Amino acid sequence: MMSYFLHRAGLDFMLMDPALPSNASRVAGGIVNPVTGKKLAKTWRVDELHPFALKTYQEIGKLIGAELVLQTRVNRYHSNPEDKVKFEEQAETQDWFKQYIQALQVNEPAINDTMGGFTIYPALKIYGIKLMDGWRDFLKKEGRFIEETFDHSQLEILPEGIQYQNITAEKIIFCEGWGVRNNPWFKDLPFNAAKGEALIVRIKGLLPDEVFLKGVFLVPLGDDLYYIGSTNEWVFTDDKPSPHKLEELERKLQKALNLPYEIVDHQAAVRPAVKDRRPLIGQHAEYPQLVLFNGLGTKGYSLSPFFAEQLVKVLLGESEIDAAIDLKRKI
Repeated sequence: MMSYFLHRAGLDFMLMDPALPSNASRVAGGIVNPVTGKKLAKTWRVDELHPFALKTYQEIGKLIGAELVLQTRVNRYHSNPEDKVKFEEQAETQDWFKQYIQALQVNEPAINDTMGGFTIYPALKIYGIKLMDGWRDFLKKEGRFIEETFDHSQLEILPEGIQYQNITAEKIIFCEGWGVRNNPWFKDLPFNAAKGEALIVRIKGLLPDEVFLKGVFLVPLGDDLYYIGSTNEWVFTDDKPSPHKLEELERKLQKALNLPYEIVDHQAAVRPAVKDRRPLIGQHAEYPQLVLFNGLGTKGYSLSPFFAEQLVKVLLGESEIDAAIDLKRKI
């Protein structure tokens, strides 16, 4: 996202990335959901973030010749009586409900619907792997992609910029996700890592273009494949798939689904979360030529377009960083 908005602004840049086969963005389900959590909260700033994200993914898709975003809906089912009571209370007291909540729009007998539910609309499905692979190929053709791992020890901070190997630049923007723990200039910021795991399963007979949520998301990927996820774990020893989370995901899937399924893959990654659930973005206090774009947590696909554009404007002197996401704020 940062490189896209740098490209759109006509700025000279290089992107360095090891192109790993798995990371948090590739493991994510890619759902931009306007209503989230057990308490049915309206997603932070969704009224401006959602349309901006849709527009951005459509623009990038046109540029690389791929469909990257699907406008869809989330059919959410109550998992227990408490969920249903909470929903009914919210429906009576929250004016914004009418904007995003509808009566359940599908009749899918394959979903174990014991207590009813509702439909969230509009939502977005982002095809993240197609986006990342396609944009990487675009940058390679433009001569702006270096496929290697960044070595922090080789970065030299100059009075008016930085030097890295044979590259001289005014700024360096670190978009490292959980890799920020190895960044000597930003590693002490209040990140709180969250490990997430998901399954890719094959299900025959489920409506192919609908997103379902009952304990877990069931997100269609095409060819009878579905993303099932995800989990959240604050204490962990590595970033690998774990047997206990496999068991948890299967248990939830079996509660939600009345059809047989086949597990095709089990994935895991670590998200760079922040205690107040807002990104950490901005320039280093001592070295303004060092810039951070991080801490998007579970909301990367919805938050990154809006705030990447904002950060580019900040670097151009056309805007100020939003106080809510400024890395210098008190948390």
